[in-house]
Amino acid sequence: PSHYEMELDLITFLNRSEIAVLTEVDTRALTRVIRNEGAMGGVITDDPEQMDWLIRKAKMASEELQGDLVRYVTRRNIMKFGNGHNKVVLLDLGTKRGVIDSMVRRGCEVLTVPANTNTEEILNLNPDGILISDGPGDPRAVSYAVTTCRSLLGKKPLFGIGLGHQVIALALGANINRLDFGHR
Repeated sequence: PSHYEMELDLITFLNRSEIAVLTEVDTRALTRVIRNEGAMGGVITDDPEQMDWLIRKAKMASEELQGDLVRYVTRRNIMKFGNGHNKVVLLDLGTKRGVIDSMVRRGCEVLTVPANTNTEEILNLNPDGILISDGPGDPRAVSYAVTTCRSLLGKKPLFGIGLGHQVIALALGANINRLDFGHR
């Protein structure tokens, strides 16, 4: 790369900044493997001598991708955003800040609550509506959120994004199935 203000070549800059670089990888082939085999754990190394240990580490990483991932990304306490005229409680399954900002721009006061907040606590906030947020993982792994949604049905308007709409579907009695790899 060249730029009139450039003082270092790219590799020197990345090394000084301690940024890892991965080269000579056929990303199209890697994409085909992931599409055909599904998500999997992996390890990048420059020391192939420890291959047995690295394979064990990759398998452990893959196992960590199972189960309740929401517990790692949900907020830990109630937070308030905006001062709008419509109060929305956001059950946070791992939402992005952009979702909150979008609601605030539309005139909402948004109260984010942790994913394991119970029905009574949510209703005590007296919301006009309840948003079940997006987040990672399988909706069947967050049975506590499904239970909460089930008990909220008919009490306040519910709407969901991504994982949140799948949680609402389970609360309504639907079945959720993963699509084959490569289909989105």
